[in-house]
Parts: sequence; C-alpha cells; structure tokens
Amino acid sequence: MYVRTYLISQGVKKPHDIHVESVKFVKAANQSKFLEILLNYLTEEEIEIVRRGRNAKSYHVPKNANVMDYRRATALEALFGYLYLNKRSERIDELFKIIFENINLI
Repeated sequence: MYVRTYLISQGVKKPHDIHVESVKFVKAANQSKFLEILLNYLTEEEIEIVRRGRNAKSYHVPKNANVMDYRRATALEALFGYLYLNKRSERIDELFKIIFENINLI
C-alpha cells in the first residue's frame, strides 16, 4: 500500500506500470539495501526485531536472490510486520519516508 501510494504520487498511473515499478521495491536485493539505509535510524527495539527476523531459518531461497539479501529482506519485512501489528503506523510512515528520500541510492 505504501509503495503503490508513493508511485501514484510520483505520477505513475497505469496499473501495469504501477506493478512493474512496485516489484522493484519488493525485490530481495533492494529490500536488503533499504535495510542498510534504515539501520542508522532504528531504535534498539527495532534492531532486535531485525536481528531476530534475519536469523530466522529459511528453508527456501528464491532462485533470483542470494541468501544474504533474502535474509535481510526477511528482516525488513519482519520489522514492518512488527510495527504494523503493534499499530505503530506513524513509525512506519517515518521509515518509508527515509526509504523514499534515499531511493536514488538504490
């Protein structure tokens, strides 16, 4: 939802184009890079969630991702899932803002 809203705000209008662009955000390699950007902004609690999410056993790694990127992507998703389940939408907004401000680094 956050990614699609951002893309629409940037002028991407066609459903197919929104899909193509949003895939770039959910790709394991890019999510791994997003996590690297966010690490300097995370609280101790959030870093612990990331660490636990990254170290979770992965029995399957997609063929188009390396193991490290996949684990970091899983950690990022664990962080956003944790924040979402704890109804911390303002913090999610803050972190996505940081990602969107640094998107050109990817």
